[in-house]
Amino acid sequence: MLKKFCCGLLMLVFAAAFSCLPVQAGEVKSVAGGSGAKSDYKAIKKELEDTGYVKLVAGETYDLGNKVLHVKSNWTIEATGATIMGRNCILLNVPECTGYGAIQNFRINGGTWVSSNPQGVEKSAIKISHGQNISFTNMTMRWSNLNNHSIELVGCRDVTISNCNIDGLGSGSSNSVEEAIQIDLAAPLTALFLADYNAWALNLWNGAPCENILIKNCYVRGCRGICANFAAKDAKAGRKGYLKKFHRNIVITGNTIIGETSEGLAMFNVLGSTVSNNTIISRKKQIFSTYSIGCHFCLMGKIPRLYRKFTVKITGNLIGGGRNALSFNSQSKSSYDRINIKYNKLYCKRGAKRAFSATKVGTIRTRGNYTRKW
Repeated sequence: MLKKFCCGLLMLVFAAAFSCLPVQAGEVKSVAGGSGAKSDYKAIKKELEDTGYVKLVAGETYDLGNKVLHVKSNWTIEATGATIMGRNCILLNVPECTGYGAIQNFRINGGTWVSSNPQGVEKSAIKISHGQNISFTNMTMRWSNLNNHSIELVGCRDVTISNCNIDGLGSGSSNSVEEAIQIDLAAPLTALFLADYNAWALNLWNGAPCENILIKNCYVRGCRGICANFAAKDAKAGRKGYLKKFHRNIVITGNTIIGETSEGLAMFNVLGSTVSNNTIISRKKQIFSTYSIGCHFCLMGKIPRLYRKFTVKITGNLIGGGRNALSFNSQSKSSYDRINIKYNKLYCKRGAKRAFSATKVGTIRTRGNYTRKW
């Protein structure tokens, strides 16, 4: 009898000890299980609001339902091994100021992010505006339709997108030029969604460009792969001042980038950039179109005097396109200062002689490049 009592007491002591073990800080377990019947949105949002950190459990499936996470500064989502589903955008920030201060130090690491709609959401999955120190790492994204952006950056700086696998869902239109990753200016028609946040009163359409953007070791596929954009629609609407806004210091390295109906990589109004060790392909069928260029650089406005000295480095890439594999040109009076083109394999459907094209360039340095008809 005494032995049974002692054994029972020992079991109670162990049970009490284990029950006092702390739950991992920030960990949220799924209640939805990807069924669509319930949503995990409230639990995830509450943990972020309370602590600024949420850890999604590896192996579990979470459902955001039709909700959008409105994210803030100093928040982190750790989602390694988890699957996250939803029927709307994934997240955005609500900008209340400019100067790259609307959201700071926001991070997502890991997770498989999959739309509940097999054709994808017809919206940008992630929208970050007027922010800095942003990172997206080790994410798999199958969220937006090919005709939409998976990640949209508007007037941001110090952003890293690393080791991500980003692919659009469904089929895009044959003439679509919408990119999977958009690097954009804060302008009325290129960032129309800012109208929802009192854009004129808060000066959110101040033409802020993107700076210090690093995209590395990713797979990216869209109608257009990656684009640093200019305010084309705004210029046509008479707001030509936006053409004098230029992105700076964009680094694209170690990626596979595919444009199904437009360029693999398009860099408009970019001063100072490095494109290295990528595979960049345009699959557009109309090979005389400028949108069939594999890697396309173009100046659309007059460069301010302060920024006229800059270098573009293109090194160690495999680039395939229709009209050209690699092209530099200018639609303004400004010219590229210096470009270094080294050790690239350039494949062009119109022939080896058209693989590389450059106009309005001050100094061109080439070495070890290989050109061939594709």
